[in-house]
Amino acid sequence: MRGRPWENSGWVVAAVAAVLSLAAVAAGQPEDAAPSSSGLARRPNPVFPEKAESGTWLKPLPTHRKMGGVYHTARVGRFDVSGMSVRPRIESPIGYAVARVPMSSGADGTIGAVLLAGQWLLPWNKVVDDATLKAWADAGVLKLEQHPDIGFTVRAAVDTRELSKSESSSSYSCGVIADVTINGVTTEVFVPRVVLTLTRADAKQEGETLKGDLLELRARWKVRLSDFFEMRAAAPVVDANIEMTCSTVPPEFQGDKEEPKPAEGSEPGVAPGSDAK
Repeated sequence: MRGRPWENSGWVVAAVAAVLSLAAVAAGQPEDAAPSSSGLARRPNPVFPEKAESGTWLKPLPTHRKMGGVYHTARVGRFDVSGMSVRPRIESPIGYAVARVPMSSGADGTIGAVLLAGQWLLPWNKVVDDATLKAWADAGVLKLEQHPDIGFTVRAAVDTRELSKSESSSSYSCGVIADVTINGVTTEVFVPRVVLTLTRADAKQEGETLKGDLLELRARWKVRLSDFFEMRAAAPVVDANIEMTCSTVPPEFQGDKEEPKPAEGSEPGVAPGSDAK
């Protein structure tokens, strides 16, 4: 090669291209690498909404408000977690689902999506017992200060089918594609049979009447902790089974406290269960 390297235009072009290529690859990398034992592809970490001042519900993202009715978790009738050491009583996750009642079904019984979106957060210290949390923290497995919550994000619902329908309620089943976020790592899970029941009138739950339109949700899914943690011992497979009721009225306002009206000039809310886009 004649002359100095930087005087050779071909070399300069190649060098610049290499630098830009490396920069692009680095920019696309997640902040925390997936564990080497992970069996699933890493997904981008989702954006989670802010918690309300009371800490009992999440403020829906603006994009979700435009998709359909927002149903906040109000009651959890059942929440079982097996496969790891948990607390005697697991507290309820906070979050919401976005759903709408479809207009009609096809000849084969399939209909448009009822469950459109959803996000929930559950603090680790409300699920796992203190001894396990300490052991994981001491081993450097769980970054509790940086990632205190388990996150669950609904991305899509598939194969939605109508199970029953009356004047006041309707039930559906579907498969749900979701992202589970643990320890700063997000992977995809598939929940094969989720049952949804939408009720237009107030209904009693555990002897108490909940305000607003209701969405009952039943789901069961499995998560391999090896997809999120580097563990010397075999990482457990966690089986979660939940039955919960969500309402268009946040849990903070389910008692005597009235929900504040939107400020004048602010974006109006979407009618519960509507087909608003």
